[in-house]
Formats: sequence, structure tokens, C-alpha cells
Amino acid sequence: MYNSLDKFYELAEKGTENNKWDYKRDIHLNPNNSFANLLKDILAFANSGGGWLVLGIDDNCNIQGVENKIDPTSLGQKILDISGEQIMFDLNYYSIYKESEKTVGLLYVYDSEKVLVSPVNLNNDRGKPIVSENTIYYRRNASSIKANIDDLNSLVYKISQLGKYEFKKEDIRLLENKKSAYSLFKEEDEFYRGEFKFSVAKFADKLNNIFNFY
Repeated sequence: MYNSLDKFYELAEKGTENNKWDYKRDIHLNPNNSFANLLKDILAFANSGGGWLVLGIDDNCNIQGVENKIDPTSLGQKILDISGEQIMFDLNYYSIYKESEKTVGLLYVYDSEKVLVSPVNLNNDRGKPIVSENTIYYRRNASSIKANIDDLNSLVYKISQLGKYEFKKEDIRLLENKKSAYSLFKEEDEFYRGEFKFSVAKFADKLNNIFNFY
């Protein structure tokens, strides 16, 4: 089972968020702003291989407990009403004693066999989308954000692996070479036209490569 009290403590003791888990003090079905942020995380985890929302932990990574428990059936129904999809998840709460009795929880979102998006915008109070319609969200740099080209390639590969066709080594090598050549050409072309932008994600990726190399 993906959820257990032991698993909660294991993730809580990490003291930092990750592409596979995120700390939340609380989750809410209402107001719409709160649910929109929750749905963004759920979509991103489902598209990225699954992951946990660790409930009852504040922004400083301290266990504070949740204020309200969410009914799993109500959450599932609201996700279905908004997205039109049945997204698989487990939601469990646990009572612990830490200075006083507290309630904590784990929301595990299962990996989806298809790419999941919201068919509608979910806006904040100023009318700016928190979740944009037909936009693919993915977990990257411990955040739920819009998928980039590398994320999309990963999703295409994942979905293709679920089908009946089995890729041969030659197929994968050809796809990787084409992707690499296209990416380099696109970056060089943008650089010479003065349009190249060094994104935070790319900077983080370069730092990660340097760290792993040395």
C-alpha cells in the first residue's frame, strides 16, 4: 500500500519537497482558488508517474496537523465534475501525538495511463488562470508547472510504452538522435536571432549535470 503512517513519517522526515511529494498544511474543496491549486498538483502527479501530497506540514516543514479532513468520495466527485476524468488516488488520515494530538494525512495520486488536462480554466479572484484549459501539468523542480518539451517527450514515451507496440533499440536510438539534433538546432537558431532565453529549468538541469559529473 502506498499510504501508511510509516510512509507519512518517512516523507515528513525528508525535510524538503521533491518531484514525488509535496507538503501541504491543508487541502480544500472550497473556495475555488484552493481547489484549483489542489487539482493542478493532482494533474501534475498523475502525468508524472504518481506522487504524494503530505498533509499537515507547514511551509517550514514542521508537522502542524490538518484543520479539516476531506471526504475522499467528495474529492473524487469534484475532480470528475471539473475534469471529466476519474483520477485514481488514495486519501488517508492518521491521528498522532506530537506535543498534542494532531491529524495528518497522505494523498497518493496514481500514475495515469493517459495524459490528463482540465477542459476548463480555473481562475483566481483576479480572473487569472490557476489551471489553464487543455494545458498539460507536470512535476519538475518540486513544483507543479506547465510541461516543457522534455516533459512532453517523456509523456509520449510513457504512453507509447502502454500500447501493444514494443520499441526496438534502433527505434529509441533514432528518436533520441532526432530529439537531440532538433533541440540543438532550435537553440542555435534562437541564439543567432537574439531570441534565446535561458530558462530556470534549463539552468537547474545544467547544474544537476555538473553535480552528477563531478
